[in-house]
Amino acid sequence: MKFRMLCLLAAALPCTLQAQEQILIPKTVPYLDASAVNDGIRQSCDWNTQLSEFIVKDAKGLAVISDQPLPQAGQRSLSMVVTHVHAIAGGGFTGPKWAVVRGELHDGDKLVGSFSMQRTGHGKLTICSTLNSLAKELGEDIADWLHHPSLEKSGDQDAAHDQGATQDQAAAQDQSAAQDQDAKHEQ
Repeated sequence: MKFRMLCLLAAALPCTLQAQEQILIPKTVPYLDASAVNDGIRQSCDWNTQLSEFIVKDAKGLAVISDQPLPQAGQRSLSMVVTHVHAIAGGGFTGPKWAVVRGELHDGDKLVGSFSMQRTGHGKLTICSTLNSLAKELGEDIADWLHHPSLEKSGDQDAAHDQGATQDQAAAQDQSAAQDQDAKHEQ
């Protein structure tokens, strides 16, 4: 009987500790500003909502989605923003696609960790499916980071985009590709 009670207490202990350590994350990771992504992606793709879902799944109970604004006083919370998305229609023919997410982990009012992560991929059938794949990969990366947070982890997890195009370079590439596509359609 004592052994059975001890086993029940031991089984309940990890659940109690896990509930105390849960980190709140936003339901949808917002865009930093209008220049982070074009309107077509913003209106058609829900990859930034799927990103939160992937984080919760891959964090294995450490993260939970919150409908409340973050950070919340007295709570562990992860505030995130999408700072840039580079995705041009045309699948693999228009080059690599990438997304950059920045986040800050707060324990109440105290900043305990921050990161900037980027994932790069090549086009799938649609822009949304490509971004969904990037969300899955970023979700895994962020969930891993949550288990061992540190201040400002940054870097592209893929070697495909090691050149590190700036937002201005990416915008110029987007504009050039759009002009090329317009020229092809006019011919």
